[in-house]
Amino acid sequence: MDKIDTKRLPQHVAIIMDGNGRWAKARGEERYVGHQEGVVSVRKVVEAASDLGIRYLTMYTFSTENWNRPKEEVDALTTKLLVWSVCGGVTWTRLSWSSVRRASENVLQ
Repeated sequence: MDKIDTKRLPQHVAIIMDGNGRWAKARGEERYVGHQEGVVSVRKVVEAASDLGIRYLTMYTFSTENWNRPKEEVDALTTKLLVWSVCGGVTWTRLSWSSVRRASENVLQ
């Protein structure tokens, strides 16, 4: 990261996460392994964005279509999102993550 000109970086970066389950299946693993790796990737991206001074990071990690997945998979995904968002280890001034809010409502029912 030493060679990155931080003055030329955007203030807001948006990322659409997709394909964790397919990634796992292509490697002969269960879908949940892909979701675990997705959490690792999210953490790396959030830490890098923080280190680079990116002010706003939007990560689309859970689409409305995801609610149609099997209940066990939705529960696992939303629990991972909640645990990561609360215990992620990166301090943000403001967290605006509607999927986490919806996930918490789903998990806490």
